[in-house]
Amino acid sequence: MATFHPLKVVDIKRETLEAVSIKLRIPEELKEEFQFIPGQYVMFKREINGEEIKRSYSISSSPGEGELRVGVKEVYMGRFSTFANRELKVGDTLDTLAPRGRFIVNCDPSNEKHYGSFCAGSGVTPILSIMKHVLETEPKSRFTLFYGNRYANTIIYLDEINALKNRFTERLEVHYVMSREEMGSDFFRGRIDEEKLR
Repeated sequence: MATFHPLKVVDIKRETLEAVSIKLRIPEELKEEFQFIPGQYVMFKREINGEEIKRSYSISSSPGEGELRVGVKEVYMGRFSTFANRELKVGDTLDTLAPRGRFIVNCDPSNEKHYGSFCAGSGVTPILSIMKHVLETEPKSRFTLFYGNRYANTIIYLDEINALKNRFTERLEVHYVMSREEMGSDFFRGRIDEEKLR
């Protein structure tokens, strides 16, 4: 049976007005259990207002960073996401299940691939983990990201993505698509739909 472990919150970064990333400290004795493959998620358990809430959130860090960080976007009436964005503090603990999930990419340094990804909003969280790991471990591979949001100020991980663009200028392409903001091109305005994909 899977076991929840109390992990200490060591950093909370405000990514946008409605999203945070949370870094957890993994004790030495749990490091092996909490090893993860990019694209996986963890499940949290927390009592909120007398009710036990369980929610899963994708890991945004890559294994090479040596940390476990997840992204949590506040959603309307979301009990855990509201708590995480408004009340959770550094030093608190979160009961956490070890990483799981099959939305993964197994990287190989000998690969010479061109990865493409389409996502919107907080859906970028597992993609960020995968993207970082591909760029860090497959020196001959490229990555293209199409990332949809409402406005520029709702782009989660904007600084981190732009830093990756600067670091991997020859191998990373990022295209932002805004549904409610003028982007100077019809192609990058609206939603990422079937027509845009074609």
